[in-house]
Amino acid sequence: MARRDDSELPTVRPLAPDEGTGLEPPTRDPGRRSPTTTAAGLLALVVPAPFIAAGWSLLTAGIGGEGSPGLERLGSFAVGGLLDGGWLVATGVLVLALSLLAVVLGLGILARRTWARESGLLMFTFFGAIVTLLSLAGLGSDAPNAGVGLANGLLQLAAAVLLFVPSTAEDVEHAEWRRARRDA
Repeated sequence: MARRDDSELPTVRPLAPDEGTGLEPPTRDPGRRSPTTTAAGLLALVVPAPFIAAGWSLLTAGIGGEGSPGLERLGSFAVGGLLDGGWLVATGVLVLALSLLAVVLGLGILARRTWARESGLLMFTFFGAIVTLLSLAGLGSDAPNAGVGLANGLLQLAAAVLLFVPSTAEDVEHAEWRRARRDA
């Protein structure tokens, strides 16, 4: 087998800082999306699903009142009349709004936007910790959906970790650099 001469290989020259954008060029391969970015974005799209269902149940229970299918689906959640009528509607709207925000963040993460990565890191860390802790407490008291809550909380924390790793940060930084360079 003949030995290959390295002088035949094309040389890769490093990119110079871009004066038009003020951003440093990326350090990683510009043609590949990081799998951590894709995984974080997909997780961000999946984790709101149970909250969308719960928010919809709260909303329909608050609007429909006694005997509504939403109230039946809530089960022990509305014990003791703590969440009646207007409170159910307000809570349902809040849960649906936060779920919609998570979906928007997931789409932004898949589009490799800095604002989505940073906001998602904050949101999924905060709510992942809360959901995980509440679900652990629910497991101790035999709450019916505590296992689903625990899995969801851990998935949110996994999304936060994926958003934190350097490969995701570099991927988003590179995409922003390319957009800024294209628009300059």
